[in-house]
Amino acid sequence: MKIGTYIRDIKKYGFRSVFLKNFLTFFLVLIIPFGILNIIIYKNSSGTLKEEQINISSEKATHVSLASDNFIRSMSRTLASFENNSNFLLLLQAYNDEYIASSDTYNNIIYRLSEYKLSNDFVTDTGVYAHNISTLVTNTTYTTLDKNSKYSKTFEALDNRMDIACKKTSGTYTDIVFTKKVYDVIIPRGYCYISVNISDFFENLGISDTNHNTILTICKDGEIIVSSDISMIGKNINEYYSADKNTEFNNISYICTKLDGAENLEYYHFSNASMYNLASSNLVRLSIVMMFFILIMSMLISIFISAKFYRPLSEIIDKLQGYAKTHDENSNEITYITSNILNIGSENIALNKEIQDNLITLNNTQLNMLQNQINPHFLHNTLETIKWFVTELEDEDDKASSMIEKLSKILRYSLENNEYIVDIAEEIEYTKTYVEIMRIRYENFFIGS
Repeated sequence: MKIGTYIRDIKKYGFRSVFLKNFLTFFLVLIIPFGILNIIIYKNSSGTLKEEQINISSEKATHVSLASDNFIRSMSRTLASFENNSNFLLLLQAYNDEYIASSDTYNNIIYRLSEYKLSNDFVTDTGVYAHNISTLVTNTTYTTLDKNSKYSKTFEALDNRMDIACKKTSGTYTDIVFTKKVYDVIIPRGYCYISVNISDFFENLGISDTNHNTILTICKDGEIIVSSDISMIGKNINEYYSADKNTEFNNISYICTKLDGAENLEYYHFSNASMYNLASSNLVRLSIVMMFFILIMSMLISIFISAKFYRPLSEIIDKLQGYAKTHDENSNEITYITSNILNIGSENIALNKEIQDNLITLNNTQLNMLQNQINPHFLHNTLETIKWFVTELEDEDDKASSMIEKLSKILRYSLENNEYIVDIAEEIEYTKTYVEIMRIRYENFFIGS
């Protein structure tokens, strides 16, 4: 069957076409379940990808937090070692710097601090501040300071925990300062500090402070004190953290993981969700391709099945083309076939009735013709017989009068009766009259009355 036939019928019947309805039915039957299955697969795969990304982010956050904990603990141990050093204790316990200056204490402290700095590339500065004598000793020199210096204010602000803060240089955060207050029994005497380059710190943790795909923030009491993204330092973590582990800032989507760290600190690890978004995008593209493939296959299968079911209807329509009337605008193939078959049936019934009527008319005509042939012939023979009887005049019976009387009766009956159906008694009566005439004529051939 040619494609042109389908197109012809679709153009003729539009959306009422059986072929189009079958096609849409088969198409929906195929596309809906496969479409739903494709959506379910996408949802499950998307959920799995997201869960996997969260798990990867959590594992990385755990690894980074452990590394950060180890680093911070190492800073705490180093500061404790400074605190327990005899030269450090002499400096911190002194009430004037005469003895300290006359001894080799300053040089020993400077040597100890410089030795530590040289052995650790990430250390930018180390020092110890003696509050009693307002003296600061670093890894390069020692200086007597004013009682109202920032070092004195820092000493007053410190508690018994190691403090961590970021230091600005030329207006930007460059170092992380680890500071610990030093006590003589229970009396605070000063503090030690280690300054670490912020970039080197995060590099040791495997995080770049210039690439913000991964961000680590260290918080205390909800305030961000250290971050690989320096723009976050000093702000509240609630501006960035979301309990559902998804957040967005700087036009980047992140998966956020919260962990507890050393020194009563909290770690917040932000992992760029671009890999998840890329995988989701690839999954969306794959789902679209699958949906398009399902759409094409469903369409082809629907066309094939519809054509197979439609072929008998099309053949019937082709057969009816020479007999059927113009189709109704509101009809389809089924109604077209049905109405035309009914019309043909009605026409056949009418034709059969017409034929029966014509046969009856023909029979009547034939009977009339026979009657017209018989009556003249019969009349001629009868009159001929009467002629012979009148001529001979040998019989005393008045046969001529009797035959004439009977003939007159029959002629009257034949001429006056125009009905096709007559009463049988009447027909028998006139038949007897005819027989009597024949018996008079052929009296030797008819016996009885």
